[in-house]
Amino acid sequence: MECNYSGNYKISHSKKRKLFGSEKIRALTTMLNENVNPSVFNRIEASRLMSEGDKAPAQIPSLISLRTAKSRAISLTRLHQDPVIAINIMKYNSSFCSTIRDIGYDGFFVHFWSNLQLRIYKDCYSKCKIPSISFDATGGCCRKIKRPDNTMSSNLFLYEGVMEVDGKTFTVCSMISEKHDTLSICTWLKRWLKCGVKSPKMAISDQSLALMSAIVQSFTQYNSLEEYLRICFKLIMNTQVNEKDIPLCFVRNDINHFVKLISQWTPLKKSKFPRTRQLFIRSMTLLIYCSSMEEAKQILEAIFKVALSKYDGLCLGATNNNITEETPCAKSKKYLQSLISNKSSYFQTFDNYIENTISNEESNSVNESICADIDSSFMNWASIIANRSKIDVEQLEGEYDNAQYVPEIVPLVLNAMKLYPCWSGIMTKTFKYGDASVSSCRVESNFNNIKNRVFNGDNLPMRVDNFLEKLVSYYNGDHLLLQSSDSIVTTNSNIDENLGSNLDTNNYNSQTVSSNKSIINEHHLNDQELETDCTDEGFYIGGTINNSNQKLYNKNVVQIEEDQDMECTEKRKTSTGTILNNEFNTNICLPCKNIDENLGSNLDTNNYNSQTVSSNKSIINEHHLNDQELEPDCTDEGFYIGGTINNSNQKLYNKNVVQIEEDQDMECTEKRKTSTGTILNNEFNTNICLPCKNGDFPTGIHRCAFCNRSVHLFGCSVNLVDSEEGYGESRICLLCFNQSEENNAEEQWQKKNISNRPPIRSANSYLTSQPGFDHLDLSQNGSIKAIIFLKNGNTFQNKPCTLPGIGKVILNNSCSPDSLMSILACAAADSKVYYDYLSSISKKDKTAKFIISMLNTKTRKVMHKERIILLAPYFLSKDKHLIGGISTIDAMDTLSSTAHKMLKNMPSYKKINQCTNFTCEDFSSEQSYEVVKLTAIDGKINIQKEVDIFFKNETTICSYCDSKRNITVNVKKNVLIELVSIPKELEASTSALDIDIINDIQQNYAGETLLTLDEIPKTLNVNGHTYYIRGTIVFNSGLRTGLRVTSGHYKAFAYRKNNYWEVYDDLKDGITQPKAIKNNVEVIIYTI
Repeated sequence: MECNYSGNYKISHSKKRKLFGSEKIRALTTMLNENVNPSVFNRIEASRLMSEGDKAPAQIPSLISLRTAKSRAISLTRLHQDPVIAINIMKYNSSFCSTIRDIGYDGFFVHFWSNLQLRIYKDCYSKCKIPSISFDATGGCCRKIKRPDNTMSSNLFLYEGVMEVDGKTFTVCSMISEKHDTLSICTWLKRWLKCGVKSPKMAISDQSLALMSAIVQSFTQYNSLEEYLRICFKLIMNTQVNEKDIPLCFVRNDINHFVKLISQWTPLKKSKFPRTRQLFIRSMTLLIYCSSMEEAKQILEAIFKVALSKYDGLCLGATNNNITEETPCAKSKKYLQSLISNKSSYFQTFDNYIENTISNEESNSVNESICADIDSSFMNWASIIANRSKIDVEQLEGEYDNAQYVPEIVPLVLNAMKLYPCWSGIMTKTFKYGDASVSSCRVESNFNNIKNRVFNGDNLPMRVDNFLEKLVSYYNGDHLLLQSSDSIVTTNSNIDENLGSNLDTNNYNSQTVSSNKSIINEHHLNDQELETDCTDEGFYIGGTINNSNQKLYNKNVVQIEEDQDMECTEKRKTSTGTILNNEFNTNICLPCKNIDENLGSNLDTNNYNSQTVSSNKSIINEHHLNDQELEPDCTDEGFYIGGTINNSNQKLYNKNVVQIEEDQDMECTEKRKTSTGTILNNEFNTNICLPCKNGDFPTGIHRCAFCNRSVHLFGCSVNLVDSEEGYGESRICLLCFNQSEENNAEEQWQKKNISNRPPIRSANSYLTSQPGFDHLDLSQNGSIKAIIFLKNGNTFQNKPCTLPGIGKVILNNSCSPDSLMSILACAAADSKVYYDYLSSISKKDKTAKFIISMLNTKTRKVMHKERIILLAPYFLSKDKHLIGGISTIDAMDTLSSTAHKMLKNMPSYKKINQCTNFTCEDFSSEQSYEVVKLTAIDGKINIQKEVDIFFKNETTICSYCDSKRNITVNVKKNVLIELVSIPKELEASTSALDIDIINDIQQNYAGETLLTLDEIPKTLNVNGHTYYIRGTIVFNSGLRTGLRVTSGHYKAFAYRKNNYWEVYDDLKDGITQPKAIKNNVEVIIYTI
């Protein structure tokens, strides 16, 4: 059967085909699973279906349809349009119920860690000698949350605590939070501790005040970072404290963050002397390794004297013995430079000095007097040293100005000393563990792994619920592998009972949400993983808590609190047994009230009345007044929505509140009572201003607005914002001001849009010894001057250059003159005397003129043409012409021969041979030499010794008149020394009489002189004048014959005035750095 189809099939469609069915599935699979952008998919389809000249077919979907389909497909995978509600739904899913702990809405936060993480941490805690956790925060992971009123939330940061387990990175706990203050971070850490784990022995973080303060409040027995620092100072000074006062956790700072902060100090960055920054950064890092306050005092004194001294060098004016002395600044510079050069030997010497000169009794008495004078503060202790140093240097005058006079750095040093026990190893002897420097590289590496590997195919930042879901899934697999490798037992049913999430559906009543309530969040009333008396981190929406549920809740609270930690339970039995037995039968007793007053809880049973939320208010923050973890006046971390709490239930709830307060952490409470209670109380009554120390106490006219203490107008208080000046002016005492500043601190993450360029210097390099630092000239100003980089003629792709009178010319093999010119140009850039010498002869000498032109900013093309003009008279081949009449300049030659041709007017030395007989027919003769040739026997030579012999004046007998002839050597501005290595069998004297014999040795018979750059002398003393090294020229033959050959390549190693070597290889694209290897040194160049 034959069928004919007729019609106009080439008419283009007026509409696109609808995207559905298998084509839609294929498109979505490609875009979602393979991360193909809709615009890219559209063009892939066009490449598959179309040919050149075709019109767009209807089956290729439009961009709008592809984007719409992708958006709808992604929306279907989400649990809810609102990311917070989606996380709340995830919490009650079986996959996440034991991981997601607390959720907050305004401001948003989510705490998450699994039961497996807790078990791994407990197992590692029992095995590790010093359990250490690194804490840090990062941004750029989650997008801001859109509020119902179309406003956006604050930036969301990911907080994590990470530790090392058998060389692997283990994430202990995590949090995503909108708020970054001390209270929010502290709540997260205390919630984690309430899961029955112990605090680490060491916690490492950057110098974020909010993070450090939260760590102190959570892991130590002290309520603030200020108290922690004061106790550390008293411990190191051995005054009025004992071992019980040692903090439970050693709070440390990452050394890399600390060094980076120092390197960013504005006075150091703006200093016109580049070595000022090096000196102060390296001096500050010396404080890290101090093991006693005496060591730190000497280093601080030296730093302050250098920074505050206007003059350097010798003191103007003679002493009693008419002997001039160095200024304190000069002595301090030498002292710091010697420590930086080799600090290990210094500390050994210093330890012996302390043992021999200072007894324990004397040391303790000195420390006590110092501590009483500076009010228990590292910052005040350092400020006294700074004031004394200023007095020592104020009235002195030196012979020249101090290049390191930077008084602006003193306040920065004092501020850094406030956290001295955190970023140094001064407290390691007190804690009896830890190193001088620590790093938080574990948590930084974990953040890098999350952003660049876990979410490699995703566009960060992303929705917080999607980010949380993928991160939790990744951690689940990671911890399962870690558990398997560490053989952690996972069948312990007791742990599951104590830490599980055990949902109880009977505790959830039917609840109704009004139209104005967009958030639905149920809190586990019997969730034993959380601190069950504190519901400020979660929230209720709608519903009523009845009497039966409330009774069950109260019983669960007591049961959970008793089972959290057996060690704490034993202490509860011995110290608070009576309270525990009678708690449910009596009202709140007086001892409980006293404890609450001491801890800042202040229970008030009248504050919990029945409350009803109106329909216009969707969020009401309720705070647990009995929660010791949080401040009682802060209600922003959690909230209840809707619902009513009965008065009858509230009374029973209030009774149980005291029980829970007593059981929170008896170990820490007992330590506060027995060891530090009296000290801390007296600490707040200490005045640090001068009138208070002199006994002139405040009259009461001015009082602190917070603690109502009497204060002076100046000295021990600061002004309160928006207060009226005059009699009775409101002030804030310094203790309340420092505490307020610490509580209001927030974590800052400022790493957006950072360049991927690697840092110029590693922060860790400042901690290592720097041999030779004590010989540096710290007064050297500015940076080195760059010169034009000469490229080899072979690298110009044989493009001819047209010269007048010559025609088209091609330059080849120019490494020999390029190396020579590069070093002489560096010498002119670094030495003004040599530059003036070249300028004086530049009008009559083309080589000197070309060297000076290399210091100017000319293009390589211009310099290439000038170089051809310079080399044409010496290397132009008149016999060889290429096709088209192109001439070649082949500059392949030895360096010695090149110097003979190009340095006729710039010789290294001149010999004057003069007869004592004036009537002699050859009375006087002069001869100039461009190169000084010295012989090395088997590659070994003492250059200074051979130079002294070479330039020694001689006396001979005149061959014309038998009179004496005097041969004197006049050394010029530049000295080129060629090293010729010969075997020991052919050893000959290098004196002037036998030098011609040495010169007759074939160049290709001479061996290599292998030297490292450090083995080359940096200065030469020639006839009473000092010559400085400007560089060396190295020859690479490429053959392993051990002898000089006719083919190879020259490279110039220039030694600049900043004491760094630079490699000028004209086959490279630019200047490179040398390698620490031995090189075949052929010529060494010195100039004045």
